[in-house]
Amino acid sequence: MPLKTAIKHLRLQPFDLSTDTGRAAERYRLALWSILAEVVSRVSGLALMVMSIKWTAPYLGHERFGVWATFVGLPALVAFLDIGVGNAMTNRVAHSLRTGGRTAARDSISSGLLILGAVSVALSAGLYGAATVIPWASVLKLGDASFEREIRQAAQVLAAASSLTLFSNGVGRVLHGLQRAYLVHVTSAVGSLLALIALDTAIGQQATMPTLIACQLIPATLMTGALVCWLWREGLISGSDAIASVKSEGPILIRSGALFCVLQLATTIGWNADSAILATAAGASSVAAFSVTARLLQMVSQPISVINAPLWAAYADALAAKDHQFIRQTFKRSILTTLTLAIAGAIVCLVIGPDVVNLWTSQSVRTTYPLLALLGAWTILECCGSALSMLLNGLNIIRQQVVTATLFIGLAIPTKIALSSHYGAEGLVSAGILSYVAALLIGYGAWFREDVRHAIHGRLEQYRS
Repeated sequence: MPLKTAIKHLRLQPFDLSTDTGRAAERYRLALWSILAEVVSRVSGLALMVMSIKWTAPYLGHERFGVWATFVGLPALVAFLDIGVGNAMTNRVAHSLRTGGRTAARDSISSGLLILGAVSVALSAGLYGAATVIPWASVLKLGDASFEREIRQAAQVLAAASSLTLFSNGVGRVLHGLQRAYLVHVTSAVGSLLALIALDTAIGQQATMPTLIACQLIPATLMTGALVCWLWREGLISGSDAIASVKSEGPILIRSGALFCVLQLATTIGWNADSAILATAAGASSVAAFSVTARLLQMVSQPISVINAPLWAAYADALAAKDHQFIRQTFKRSILTTLTLAIAGAIVCLVIGPDVVNLWTSQSVRTTYPLLALLGAWTILECCGSALSMLLNGLNIIRQQVVTATLFIGLAIPTKIALSSHYGAEGLVSAGILSYVAALLIGYGAWFREDVRHAIHGRLEQYRS
């Protein structure tokens, strides 16, 4: 979107919703405010990521830092355990609000959050039990088994943090469906700053790993309470009618969420399990360089996701309003912007990466140019794939994504395990790139080529999942 056009849409007063032009302008207005709020959120999150690595790498030592880096990334691995309800609520809430008004939206939100609350409680109990019995020294191939007790306690804290994250993500998806994602990002920014303060205090007090993990993960999720209060004040949560609404809305959310659940599981295994695979295949110490370098490339992918994330709800709203022109124009702008920024960012990271990592970790972790180049290529692919996913999610075209992501997993997991065992982090990333390109070519280039083409051009009905 040209700067002049963006400035025109960046205003506090809503546009006229009685016309197609006004509704399209309102989608852009809400998306732009969400982008600005997410910039603040990502900057605070980036500060937390940078400082947590800078503080914990020399404080914990090489192997314990590898364990810490593995653990703080694990909450993303349990995202699929919300049985897809979180993501299903984005589309359902957008559709309910557009077609049935606030009453229909309230029923969808109340039932969805009640389901997520029950799932989160069960998840916490299950993960805590697993953390207690897992032999962490052998699973993580620890060179020094003397701190296995500390790792077990850290895993137990992680169980609680993961369940809170699950519910927090669901509340966030509701706000995305309402196109009020900027509220999510503001509370997330405050949570990250609180986590930064807590982590600094904990390290100053010579805290153990469980305390460090609690300080990093829990404050942001606790800020979800402010969002729940906002929903309650706006009359979008009904405690008295929650159970009744589950009977009507629950089956719809669960049915729609089932495909999202499979897609989340595929995404979790294919995209978020790399540190765990590398730790078990090559040892926890090998995770350090990979983890820090991957986080450096997140400085490229996260700003791009800031631009694309609000478009999911915008596409869903446009679909409900049958505004196919908005869908086509917005996706074209999104994919071109994504490709340009991702390539430029990857090149910058390749040039300055080694110096940044040395400075970042006080020379306790070193990266290599091959690893930077491979992660840069992966980042470009991932960002473009994410832009496409926002379109397909918003149009509720999920089955095709599930099949393609499942194909990716089938290709990626065995090749990642095999190559990381022989070539370490470079082998892991190479396996991911090759598998991802193959899955995209087979899935969207061959099997579902017509589905994607028709989705972009607005002839959607026969291709809806």
